[in-house]
Amino acid sequence: MMEISLILLVPYFGWGVFSLHRKFLLHEDWPLAIEIATMAGLILFYAITLPLLRPYLITNPGLLVFAGLGLFVSSFALYGHMMINLVSRFLVDLVMTPDDGIATSPRLGPAESLERVRDYEGAYAEYLVLARMYPNETMLKLRLARCCSHLERHAEAADWLDRAIARADGPDDHAMMAVQLAEVAEHKLDDADRAIAALRNFIERHPAHEDAPRLTERMKRVGQVRKDAAPGGGLESMQDHPAEETEAAAMPELPQPKPSTKKKKAALAPLGEQLLTPEPEPAPDPDPVAQEKPVSHSDLQALEELSEPLETPDDEPSPKPGQRFTLDPMRDADEEQA
Repeated sequence: MMEISLILLVPYFGWGVFSLHRKFLLHEDWPLAIEIATMAGLILFYAITLPLLRPYLITNPGLLVFAGLGLFVSSFALYGHMMINLVSRFLVDLVMTPDDGIATSPRLGPAESLERVRDYEGAYAEYLVLARMYPNETMLKLRLARCCSHLERHAEAADWLDRAIARADGPDDHAMMAVQLAEVAEHKLDDADRAIAALRNFIERHPAHEDAPRLTERMKRVGQVRKDAAPGGGLESMQDHPAEETEAAAMPELPQPKPSTKKKKAALAPLGEQLLTPEPEPAPDPDPVAQEKPVSHSDLQALEELSEPLETPDDEPSPKPGQRFTLDPMRDADEEQA
């Protein structure tokens, strides 16, 4: 009986840990039917396990009480979020009037208002609540990815785009989301492999779609960019082509053809003509005398006037012997009186 109790503990803890992972890491809630089934299974687990443990712990009531408390505490830790979710849904259904539109479509007004005022953190929180309430709404995941992009949380935005692609409604939506994911992965995360995987996923699932050739070309371009960005990506490595390397090494070097005699003569003919042609003698310098400009009559007359002696006026006395000539007559008078 103890073995059966231990075997039942495996799905008990396994399903609980997986539910926590989906709730708090993937931000997704189980559908209502799965939550109700989980609660029913939990009650059945207690109904089977406690009677099986009682014969082994009957001699020690303290151990039995602590074993029961441990199971209840673990159940609240693993499945408490499902209990709270079920109770809150039940209370909401009691208070609100039945309306199919409210139950099937999320209300985006508060989140959109926060986006308009650029409060992307608050909008992200609103969209996150709605995404938990409506896990099948792909549009909410796209808006969460958009808020994460505005908040520079590009890795989280790529994760939301992956979840949106998993629930894409058709090939057109899938193509649009694949392009967005490739943009984020290539330009924001520098993860070319993730961009190529997103594009290849669409091409493999929808090979006949009209956007398939365009996305194929883009995938090739991203692959080429990744190849060029790798160390030595622009050069072909000889290790990638060992057969060509062996063939090139085994091929003997061919001798270069020698030029013929006629070609040699034709090539040396201009050089020989240049060496045998005498250099032209320099032209004699022109006679500098012959190049002089002839003297005109006016120039000769001017030279004669310059060569004539200067005449002094008759009334000007000539200086006496021993008399010093000066241009100041008052000074000369003073000197004579002295």
